Parts: sequence; C-alpha cells; structure tokens
Amino acid sequence: MSWDHDQPAVVYLREQITQFFPQVALHWAAMTNVDPKNAHKPRVNENNPQHGVGGYNVKLKESGDLSDHSFGRAADIYVKIQNPLLKAIGDSLFAAFIANARQLGIDDVIWNRQIWSLAHPAIRPYPGNKHHEDHIHVSFTVHGSQLRPPILVTVLQQVRTAIDAQFPLPSIKIP
Repeated sequence: MSWDHDQPAVVYLREQITQFFPQVALHWAAMTNVDPKNAHKPRVNENNPQHGVGGYNVKLKESGDLSDHSFGRAADIYVKIQNPLLKAIGDSLFAAFIANARQLGIDDVIWNRQIWSLAHPAIRPYPGNKHHEDHIHVSFTVHGSQLRPPILVTVLQQVRTAIDAQFPLPSIKIP
C-alpha cells in the first residue's frame, strides 16, 4: 500500500463535500486562487472541483511527528468562523463527523479550537497553536482511510438540509 497520495476516504470526502457544499470550493477559490502576478486575474484552475478540501501534504505536527496528511489520511475542509454561513457549515460538519465517526472511519476531528478523537472521545479544547478557525481537520484511521463509506452521503445530506433551513435562499420570481 502506498501512502504518498490521498487515500480513498480523503478522495471520497473531497468529492462529496464539493458536491454538497459548493460554497466551500468557492470560498477557497475566492480567498487564495489568484494569479500571483496579477491579483485581479484568476488562475487557470479557478473552477477545479478539488478546491476547498486539502489532503496529502508532507508536513509535521507541532509535536514534530509526521501529520496524518503525510500519509494521505487527513483532509482539511476550508471554512472560516468569520463568515456566518461557512461557520455554520463547519459547526454542523464537526458535530456530524463526531456523531458518525466509527461508521466513517474517523480518528480525530479538529475545528474552531476544539478536538475530538477516538482515543479521547469527548469534545475538548484544542491545545495546539493552530486554532483551526479557517478549516476543519479530519483524520481517518488506517483502516478507515481505505473506505468510501456510503453513510457519508446520508450524513452530508442531513447537514445540507440543516444549513438550508438556517440559510434559506431567497426565492426568485421569473416574469
């Protein structure tokens, strides 16, 4: 098994998040996807469906150990607490991932200065210097990282329904 790329669970999460929550991809593109030589011009891949959910990236944790991202077992879903809609998405995903962690193969979730993990299954303050106020970090277990759990679609549908109720789109009258 090769760990130098996104594992199946991360790929599946990215596919589903960007379908259920296009605001996540749009937010990421609006914030970071500009041509470095001309800030008013978008990069060629502005509409890349993978924007909004990061994955494989060789990096260290604050402890100095390799992050789960270094093995393709972690995803970062880019939302920000400063935006009410994106914060609501983040809060709802955080709760839903925790409630369904075993079925989803999740090892830990970090969001907005809070962490939950299988090893310590209670929401508690996150002690790290990175507060995770601009993304939800989701790590999968080794086994869970190899899955594409069908329950993910149900979980995201429930979150989407709750978000739509909280942030209804205005009706458009067509003449």
